[in-house]
Amino acid sequence: MERRDFIKKMGAGALSAAVCSKMIACSSSSNPTKQLPSFGLITGSNGQWHPEGSREGLKQIAEWGYTELEGGGNFGGMDNDELVSLLNSLGLKRVGGSANMASLVGDESRLRANLQRNREFGQSYVACYWPWEAEARGQKIDDWKVVADNLNRGGAICKSEGLQLVYHNHDFEFLPVDGQIPFDVLMPLLDPSAVAIQLDTYWIVKGGKCPVEYLKKYPGRYPVLHLKDMPAGIECGGAPTVFGELTVDDFAPIGSGIVDFPEIFRTNEISGAKHFIVEADRPGDVSNFLETSAKYLRELRF
Repeated sequence: MERRDFIKKMGAGALSAAVCSKMIACSSSSNPTKQLPSFGLITGSNGQWHPEGSREGLKQIAEWGYTELEGGGNFGGMDNDELVSLLNSLGLKRVGGSANMASLVGDESRLRANLQRNREFGQSYVACYWPWEAEARGQKIDDWKVVADNLNRGGAICKSEGLQLVYHNHDFEFLPVDGQIPFDVLMPLLDPSAVAIQLDTYWIVKGGKCPVEYLKKYPGRYPVLHLKDMPAGIECGGAPTVFGELTVDDFAPIGSGIVDFPEIFRTNEISGAKHFIVEADRPGDVSNFLETSAKYLRELRF
């Protein structure tokens, strides 16, 4: 299964208020001087970058300050050599691709062929965005243990090809199942030398947990963060999300919502975060979303 659309309204209550208030109330440094070394965006979920096509869109992205790209696509039909030349001229680098769960547990030769393409693109990590081989609901804790086995298998193959497998969370990893939190079941079972985490800052909050606490709880396990912000008033920590009902009102440009990015970035040396990828599930005005997010990240000190 490839990249999914997600969410809408969840039951919330006291847990929602506590978690989201915690994100707003995170402490801040009195004299912040650090800044992100770089930041990027995922190309698959951001809509049309520019009305004149991929070339102009890539130029615009670079002007806003993005330097890294995650994802694939043919970028307007350019062949790889042409694309690499353009990206190099703009100071843009493709750092990550994807592999779905079916490929991780299926034909190893096909997976290795996909990984070879990732290497040819100069990408260093491969993201698995969904834990199941198909759309699925109602999984038990034993099912999550199978997910861990599958990720370890796929991660070992990625590692043998010189690539790092990262698993991308959503909200349901942080909602109780059989009295346990699936994410806390996964982490001790995953081989840290083969599988890392691409923490999505929005979805962990939507699942009722604080990003900072989890970045510290499993140090060194998060080489990539997906940056996504939440407007005030979104309910968190209730029933699992109903996907496919997402609207622009469920998200905010980076820095304009309740997610405390300075506090998150202050854990970078603990979490191991090196890549900071903006994701816009439903950006509305794409140009405004990406420009506003880039301006915030460019100017941010923490």
